[in-house]
Amino acid sequence: MVGQHCVKAATTLLRLCDPLAQSPQESLLRLSVARSDLPTPTSQLEIYNEYQQKVATADLGYEREMVAIFYDGRHHGREEQWTYDLQVTAILTDMGWQVVRVATGMTQGIVIRHIRAALQRSRRHLGY
Repeated sequence: MVGQHCVKAATTLLRLCDPLAQSPQESLLRLSVARSDLPTPTSQLEIYNEYQQKVATADLGYEREMVAIFYDGRHHGREEQWTYDLQVTAILTDMGWQVVRVATGMTQGIVIRHIRAALQRSRRHLGY
């Protein structure tokens, strides 16, 4: 592809792609985190309880620090989804996880501060 227009830009963009992302909003969230000074999170982090039963799949997360990040799109406003999300948050919190929920309208600064604070709380709690 030598000499082709925009090949360098395309290859740069391809490095930013994540095949595990399930929505454009999740991708924007991941890219916001990538542009910050936060460590790189894991996409589609599966979280299991002590019986090895899957409790949730976080859109992004930090397994070692036990921080789960969820992007809540419009469908999360439906009553059954909202109730499910509350149950998942309660279970994860009881398991010691810091849960970060991000929604449309939250500024990048607020989101990054919220994630950073969750990481700091978790690190203090876990002793590192």
